Parts: sequence; structure tokens; C-alpha cells
Amino acid sequence: MGWGFDSKSRKERQVTPVEERGSNVLGTAPIGRLMLKLAVPAVAAQFINMLYNIVDRIYIGHIPEVGDLALTGVGVTFPIITLVSAFAAFAGQGGAPLAAIQLGAGKKDQAERILGNSLALLLMTAAVLTVGFSAFKEPILRAFGASDATIGYASSYIGIYLLGTVFVQLALGLNTFISAQGKAMTAMLSVLIGAVLNIVLDPIFIFVFQWGVRGAALATILSQAVSACWVLAFLCCPHSILRIRRAYVRPDPRVMGKIAGLGVAPFIMQSTESLVTASYVAEGDDLLYGYGAGYFAAIPAGAQVLVIGDGPIGQLAAQLANIAGASRVIMAGSWDEKLAIARECGIHETINYHNEDVIQRARELTEGGPEIVIETSGSNVALNMAVQALKPTGRIVAVSWYNGANVDVAMNTLIVKDAALIGSLASPNSFTPVLRYMVEGKLKVKPLITHIKRLEDFQNVIEMIRAKKEMRIKVLLKP
Repeated sequence: MGWGFDSKSRKERQVTPVEERGSNVLGTAPIGRLMLKLAVPAVAAQFINMLYNIVDRIYIGHIPEVGDLALTGVGVTFPIITLVSAFAAFAGQGGAPLAAIQLGAGKKDQAERILGNSLALLLMTAAVLTVGFSAFKEPILRAFGASDATIGYASSYIGIYLLGTVFVQLALGLNTFISAQGKAMTAMLSVLIGAVLNIVLDPIFIFVFQWGVRGAALATILSQAVSACWVLAFLCCPHSILRIRRAYVRPDPRVMGKIAGLGVAPFIMQSTESLVTASYVAEGDDLLYGYGAGYFAAIPAGAQVLVIGDGPIGQLAAQLANIAGASRVIMAGSWDEKLAIARECGIHETINYHNEDVIQRARELTEGGPEIVIETSGSNVALNMAVQALKPTGRIVAVSWYNGANVDVAMNTLIVKDAALIGSLASPNSFTPVLRYMVEGKLKVKPLITHIKRLEDFQNVIEMIRAKKEMRIKVLLKP
């Protein structure tokens, strides 16, 4: 078969009676019973593996005072975590079926050569991913949606997590070689051990030691390290039909080529999942701020709302005002393309302030002025525009401010109108309703992703964002 194995220079190692009884199970057991025996633990292992992210989210969300921001920051890291898992599937799910085929043919040495090459591929991949993502983690996280408020949490979490990439690669990638021997229960236990340990360590590291998101990341990689040690120990012990042998942990281009040929399909499936995840987390901070604006504005049913700013926060705040029951939502901005996207997402009226007087037009559309103005552009001119357009006794919610601490506002007009000026960063407990709106299709985030670029183009993306010359709302990087 051209595995790079020279049958003349080395004899095929004989299978021992114990190994023969184990390997014969897959060839002699009834199909129905065998399917249950292999499928149930495999499904259970997938469910248990989900506990890592679920448990981390639960505990991080309960960190006092900063839980929402910390949870948003950690959420931004999930596309990277998913991509790391995709590379583990590339080597593991590419090699394990090939090893099983060779094992079924009685060619155990060739099966173990595949195992050794898969291990080598996992170690090389872990090194590249650790160095690559660690070197460029901040621009990647910002491209995925991290802001100044959440970049610290995202960077702290993924920085520690990446140090344990090798454990993730070994635990996930080599576990498939245990399942390939028909030992699905043993494979499930390797995942269960890590998940249970993570549940125990999370509250200790996060709350007792007060390490916050760093504690959550450390608990995760320590748990993965224990799982990896379990898998390695099993694959080196006499109970395993396939064993790791030092002579075979040498890269063989022909063997690795066949592993890659079979592993590319699961890799694409999981890396695509990373892309889908990124399309949601890229909106994470903006969703938080957009919901915060609506939360502090306390938009009543039937209210007329003006949103100033056509960027991602403005777009989402306008949609959330619609969801809250506003009778009319108006967006003022500077890009016709962005305003068109706002109308596509259900915003009633739009005003391009290059072509129209925002104050006059807003008053015309609302018969005297909107009851609520949400200012998201972060400029002094826009904030004063909000004060002038506002209806007496109305409310202004300022979400963004980019021009420093000094604000020149027409305070006399604000006082005469008996109006309220409210600052908003984020709202408490916002994730549950926001996610529900997304699932129900009420909140549309896909139209806001105006650019999809490849991961290696991230430096050009950062320069494009800083230049502010090209129309964009959200830029999504894909592997």
C-alpha cells in the first residue's frame, strides 16, 4: 500500500492472544450490539467535551462586577479554540481510520506506524499553533470583535489556553486511536476525567484564588493535560492493541500524506464551525453595548427613537429598539451603504447627514422630535445634534465617546427641555435575551458582516480599519 514500511527489512510483529481477542470483537460481534457499544460512549464523550466551555461560561459569568465583560471577552476566543480542535481532528480522525483498516488486515506494524506519524503531526501542529496564535493574538482577537473593554479578558484567557495547545492536540487527536480499537468506553473515560477535573478546579482558581479568567483557562489546560496523560498512558500500556513506539514517531511524508488526505474533511467541517462561531462572537461586544443602550434608555412601547451612528453598535441598538416596541426607529449616519443595511434589518427611516439636516428631518419624521436619542458615533457634534433634536422631557443615551474626556454640550438646551443624559457601557445579564433574539431571528447580525477576509490578511484588515476609507461594519477573518 506504500506506507513507507519496508517488509523486507522488518518482520510484521505477531499479535498476542490478548490483542487478538480484543481486535476480533470488531469483526465478530453482532452489528446492532456493536453499534450501541461504540456509539453510546462516543456520543456521551462529545456531550462531556462540551462541558469545558459550558462550565467556564457559567463560572466566568458569575465573577463579581465584571462577569458580563469577562464573558464577552472569553467568547471572542472561541473561534481560535475551535480551530485548535479542528487541527486535532485533522491528525486524529485522519489517522485513526487508516490504522483501523491496517489493524483489521492484520498489519499491526503499519497501523502503529500510522499512530506514530499522527502523534508526530499533532506535536508539530501544536508547536506552530502555539507560536502563531500567541504572536498575533491581539490583532486576531480584535478582528473577531474584541474591544478596549474586553480585549484584556480575551487576551488573558487565550494566552494561557495556548500554552496548553499540546495537551488539547494529544487528548483529542490520540483519543480517536482508542476508539478505533473498539474501546469506546475507555475513550469516553479519558474525556470524562478532564471534564470532571475542570468542574472542580474552575471555582477554586476563579473565586478562591481570585484568578478570574486566567484561573478558568488554567483549569482548562490542566484538565486537558490530565486527559492527555491518560490517553498516552493507555496507548503505551499492554492493554492497548495499538501502542506508541519510539521508532515510528518519525515523520514519513507518504504516511502523513495519506493521513492528511483523510483528515482534511473533518478539518474543514470543524474549521467552518470556527468561521460560523466567529460571525457571532464578532458582534459580541457590540451586542452588549447595543443592548445596554436600550436597557438604560428604557424604551417604552410606541416610542419614537433616533439612533445617531451607522456603525455596528448603532445598527444593533436600532434593531433592539425595534424589538423593544418602538413605533418608529430612525438612523442617522454618513454611509449610504450602511443605511441601506439598516433598512434591510427593519429600520423605518434613515438620514444621511451629508445630504440632509438631521435635526430638522428627525423633527419632521417624529412630529416634534424623538422621545429617545441613542448616540453611538462618539463625536461632540453628534451629541449636540442629539440634544437639539430631542423632544422635551426625552432621554439621550450616550454609548461611545472617542474624543477624550472633554465634552462641549449645550447644557442650557438640555436643562430647558428637562431632558436626561445617560451614559451607557453595558447592561447586566444581557446575554440571555440577546441570544434568544438571535435564535428567534429577531436580531439580524449576518447583514452586518460586510467583509470576509482570510486569516493571513489580518494586517491589511487592521490597516483598512484604521484608515476608515472603505465602507465596513464588521470584518470577519476565516482560516
